[in-house]
Amino acid sequence: MELTVDIQTNRVLDAMMKALGPEGRHNLLAVAALAVKASVQEHVQRYAHGKHFTAHAFGGRPTGHYEKGSAAMTWEADSERGLVHIPIPGISRAYRDLEITPTLANRLTVPVPSGGSTVYGRTVGELRELGWRFFTGPKGHDSEDCLFGTRGKGKQRETKLMFVLKTVVQQGRDPSLLPTMQQNSETAARAMLAECKRVVLKARGAA
Repeated sequence: MELTVDIQTNRVLDAMMKALGPEGRHNLLAVAALAVKASVQEHVQRYAHGKHFTAHAFGGRPTGHYEKGSAAMTWEADSERGLVHIPIPGISRAYRDLEITPTLANRLTVPVPSGGSTVYGRTVGELRELGWRFFTGPKGHDSEDCLFGTRGKGKQRETKLMFVLKTVVQQGRDPSLLPTMQQNSETAARAMLAECKRVVLKARGAA
């Protein structure tokens, strides 16, 4: 997703931006975008650290989903706007409800809690590489939308419910994923004001 740097709620900065030329606006928006990126990265890293406790509680391994996305964040700016790119699927749930539909298959595989450490943080493909084979329940039965995994032979054979199959998943808004829009705006404003102060002091020193 993209975050747009927004300082319109700050009347002083809004008026200053309107008075500046393209180069000045570009410079301030670049400073703001970089500051918001750093703030969002720090927030996501803290959130990811908390997710590690969840993984360990299931006896599973952290997926690194958020850390990888945080490290891959980028920013850009021109004289009209500043943007922060957050390449983390589903992260927009910080600001709104999210509806997830399958793109590469007919249905989504939703892990069930009873799958425990075997399933947590793993895809069907990864589980197949570990020797698991999959089957669904019989048609017309309550379990027809369930995906079971099995491996081993004879007395060593193990079978368990791993996923529920769904055509759509609704995920409610989770504001803990990212800083609020107001916090992002305040971060941008502080960075821009600090840059203005730095430029003024530098000009005075050169006078």
